[in-house]
Amino acid sequence: MEATSLRRRVAPVVLLVAAAVVGHLLKDAPRQHPIEVALQGDRGKLTRLDWSLVDPEGQEEAGGRWRWSPGQAPAVVRSEVQASPGRWVLRLQSEQGGVFRQEDRVIELRGEAVRVPLRVE
Repeated sequence: MEATSLRRRVAPVVLLVAAAVVGHLLKDAPRQHPIEVALQGDRGKLTRLDWSLVDPEGQEEAGGRWRWSPGQAPAVVRSEVQASPGRWVLRLQSEQGGVFRQEDRVIELRGEAVRVPLRVE
């Protein structure tokens, strides 16, 4: 009888500890993160935009590429990336009228959309 009583008292504690461990492990699990690049300025010469997500060690984890005819670049470019939450570098490489530019932006991935402005000339 005492063993059953002990099990009933210990079971909720074991479940609570197990739930806490699983929750801790899942918070760093990779998940989908929407990324938006808001193109600001004269998009008429923008014909190419490449992006990559770079981890703190400098390794590229994901990326995407877009190509447009002159004057056809949209105001916002949207994508999603599968990555662990946390701080990343978003590397943006563009071609505008034959001139290539690269900009690195530090972003924080938390599951909600990240909007990054990019000035085009």
